Amino acid sequence: MLLYIRVLNLKSFVCYSMKTKKLLLGALFLCLCAVINAQGFAGFGAGYGTSISGTVLGYNSSDNSVNNTYFTENVKGSYGRGMNLNVYGGFMVNDIIGLELAANYLIGSKYTFTNSDIDNNSSSTTVYDVHATSFRLIPCIRLSYGENKFRYYSRVALAFGLSNKLTEVSNRTITNPGGTDMIYNSFEYSGGLYMGFTGAFGLTYQLSDNIALYGELTRYFISWGAKEGRFTEYTVNGVDELGNLTTDQKEYLYVDKIDQSMNQNPGEPRKALKFYTPLNALSLSLGLHFTF
Repeated sequence: MLLYIRVLNLKSFVCYSMKTKKLLLGALFLCLCAVINAQGFAGFGAGYGTSISGTVLGYNSSDNSVNNTYFTENVKGSYGRGMNLNVYGGFMVNDIIGLELAANYLIGSKYTFTNSDIDNNSSSTTVYDVHATSFRLIPCIRLSYGENKFRYYSRVALAFGLSNKLTEVSNRTITNPGGTDMIYNSFEYSGGLYMGFTGAFGLTYQLSDNIALYGELTRYFISWGAKEGRFTEYTVNGVDELGNLTTDQKEYLYVDKIDQSMNQNPGEPRKALKFYTPLNALSLSLGLHFTF
């Protein structure tokens, strides 16, 4: 009797599993049909982003003890300011809702900071040029409105930064009675991923049944913490001195905490506190939109 019950239970389980598989296969088939029958779209474009809520990025300063004058001023902005290159594709689930995946590359504008010190015997001026680049994937939901030549749409999305870099180039000129020294270096912050948010509102104008011109206003809410940094160039009076630096002088690892237990080895990268780089921006883009 017990064996008979077990056989019945086994048969019920097998039947239930087969029904479940059929339901899953049926659902998958319906999804594939929906995708195949859905209207696909793709596009590409370019734009420029600006900072509308500036963060302090650095400062300009001058200290002249000869004339007894000095000043210091903050430089505000965002390293998300600059050119954006966009390409995207997706499909409409229905007449209003669509699913989209975009790839975006930021070529950040340069920020310049100048610090100078002058006294009776010497002077020192350092000029820093800093800019960022970032490659990100942006999966989003697209909402489309209208059926005339002018159509509106909006997007809400997450932005995943996959390849990010902040480059800082500095030129320092030191003048004293013994002569003039010029020190040049380039330092790159890299590594580390980020997840941010974006929202957009756009307008398309139909050039034909399948081609449209689009204009879009996009807001990015992004910050990024570099994982590592290193000098890529270091010269003194035109002579390459990078090879003469120890590892802990030219390479850095950025961590959330440092303390006295972290003994520094000259043969290992130096540990420093992690900091976050603002990549926020408001961007205006133009491009072509295709449906198929």
